[in-house]
Amino acid sequence: MLSKPGRDVLAVTVTQGPDKPYARLHNGRKTYYMRVGNSSREASREELGRMYQASGWLRYGLKPAPGASLDTLDIRRLRDYLSRILAGDVPGESDVEGWESLLRNLELMTESAGQLVATIDGALLFGRKPNRFVPQSGVRAICYPGSDADYATRADEDLRGPLVPLGAADGSLVEIGLVDQAWDFVRRNTTPTAHLDGPRRVDRWEYPESVIREAVVNALVHRDYSVAGTDIMFLIYSDRLEIQSPGRLPNTVTPQSMKLGMRYARNQTLVNVMRDYGYVDARGMGVRNKIIPGMRAHNGTEPELIEEENRFTVRLWKTPKTG
Repeated sequence: MLSKPGRDVLAVTVTQGPDKPYARLHNGRKTYYMRVGNSSREASREELGRMYQASGWLRYGLKPAPGASLDTLDIRRLRDYLSRILAGDVPGESDVEGWESLLRNLELMTESAGQLVATIDGALLFGRKPNRFVPQSGVRAICYPGSDADYATRADEDLRGPLVPLGAADGSLVEIGLVDQAWDFVRRNTTPTAHLDGPRRVDRWEYPESVIREAVVNALVHRDYSVAGTDIMFLIYSDRLEIQSPGRLPNTVTPQSMKLGMRYARNQTLVNVMRDYGYVDARGMGVRNKIIPGMRAHNGTEPELIEEENRFTVRLWKTPKTG
């Protein structure tokens, strides 16, 4: 702080309170501001919504997905989840009221304009075509031949579909979900090395499957779905792999606190259901317990957690950096 000699300076420190966001009240009107660089400006409606979401006052996933009726949900996946995963009872095929009552209690459906429709979370998890109702629900997967983004790509795909897979009675997969689609993209666009373990051939992938799955799951269940117009970016370069989630980290979460094992859940319903399937670490500390030790054990590299103004990136290195 700069001051002139002989002048008194008063420094005021305001501690962070529990009731964010705060408004300026003037002439009976509340105005919400946000900091951008060295200045402050009035927040837009969308930005104000994200402020409330970050503070925990608003759960975006519980909002209705207009037009997403029961018919737009995949009853096969719902039946598989309720009966095989949760070992519960399932309504009959034609019991519409039973299904709607059950899904409402699970916060997968809600009332909107006098009709019962799927919530954002319901559409993401079990929608036949989630991107029809939540356009920003997918993953853009690109594989570049070099270490920089370029127009020339080895592969460029839009991964679409519900988050959860469809399983058989024996636990095998009938149809994969987004997490498995992302791992399948890695398998098709990286080159494993192989060695013999006795008579058995063992493939060693460029990136460990458990780390990729954890990083993808984290991106899918924790991203800010209120940020429209952009998917999660899944990028493979010649020397690294990056997973970019739209939106800032929620509330007081920082990359350092994630490394230390801080637990958080921006989209609690997504976390709960994906945990039921075994995709989410039961302790909620996947970065500390899976991603970091997984990469260290695999090739001795340290994952990078990068927070920017409008996105969060997990960067995994193919080999240790030299020089």
